Amino acid sequence: DGDLFYAWALALRAEKDGSAELLTRATAIAADLAERCIVPHPDGSGRLLLAPAAVGFDRAGETIVNFSYYMPLAMRELARATGVAILATCAADGEALMADLAAEGLMPDWIQIGPLTTSVAEGMSDQNGYEALRIAPFLAWSGNSAHPAVRQQAKADRAAVVPAGQTATVFDRRSGAVIEASPDAGYAAIAALIDCAVQNTSGAALRAFTAEQPYYPATLHLMTLIAQITVYPRCFPL
Repeated sequence: DGDLFYAWALALRAEKDGSAELLTRATAIAADLAERCIVPHPDGSGRLLLAPAAVGFDRAGETIVNFSYYMPLAMRELARATGVAILATCAADGEALMADLAAEGLMPDWIQIGPLTTSVAEGMSDQNGYEALRIAPFLAWSGNSAHPAVRQQAKADRAAVVPAGQTATVFDRRSGAVIEASPDAGYAAIAALIDCAVQNTSGAALRAFTAEQPYYPATLHLMTLIAQITVYPRCFPL
């Protein structure tokens, strides 16, 4: 996903500056992602999956997937800019697969996808936790706040019972029970934006960015603010 965001940034800057050099670099990364990380669904349907890396995520013909590695907007815009169209196809297939999973509950951190069924990936988290919490904001940032995974996450966030000043960060994906919570502002920002996007309200309880939080929530906080500014101006900080 780091490669995806890097290539997306190069493509956006290439378009802004009319830079052939930056576009060439973006295209090379996009082509490598398509060749090394996009794999066919094991069910033979022709649908595509985005593997987390070039190796290490195939288990006896089944594929381990982390749906937080999908950023549909980045995949579509990178496909448009570079001509690597398979990225956009993979994004659409991923959104459809996520909708199927969200019908059963919250999205998992990791899942193993086989020809007929999905299962827990042995040795990996099946919770809705620090990986899966990126899924809803990335879908919303992509303009898909009506997606079932976004709505499920918003519903769980609203129902979460946590100490004052904290935000639920890990749920049991089937029961919705809160397993962990955090006081870090970045996690609260995600929950606030998702709630506003889903409920179609004006204004959101977006806390001001602070660098006095760990790298991960700080990064997600900045991404959430970009999504708010570019896609949900009505969700201005209250």
